[in-house]
Amino acid sequence: MRLAIDAMGNDRGPEPIVEGAKAFLAQGTDATVVLVGDQDRLRSVLASSGLEESSRLEIVHASQVMEMHDKVGTLREKRDSSIMRTVGEVKEGRADAMVALGNTAAAVGAAVMGLRVLKGVHRAGIAVPMPTRNVGKPCVTI
Repeated sequence: MRLAIDAMGNDRGPEPIVEGAKAFLAQGTDATVVLVGDQDRLRSVLASSGLEESSRLEIVHASQVMEMHDKVGTLREKRDSSIMRTVGEVKEGRADAMVALGNTAAAVGAAVMGLRVLKGVHRAGIAVPMPTRNVGKPCVTI
């Protein structure tokens, strides 16, 4: 499995994303992690974390970032944003799945623009697990 991750779009920058990728890969999975974002910054963060690019950890460069305050329409202006490139990895078959931890509207908008919706589906939906009093048994709201 190849997992593309938007490494730039969240509030805390790529550092927590790289740490998560490191922990994921340390579990012995045979998956490949594709970090999408500013190549130079990601290489620097990888080096600080004791990681480097390999057959299981790749970088795809994106020169722009969708910030948390950006409106969905900004996607048309930021075609080289990390979220658009992450969606592109899935669209082009270079990744099997994607993860985006930043601007939810931008992630959904980019996915709809790049991947479209399923036949018969009129708009994208978001499912959110909500904690309940029965610990470990969340319910899902949509």
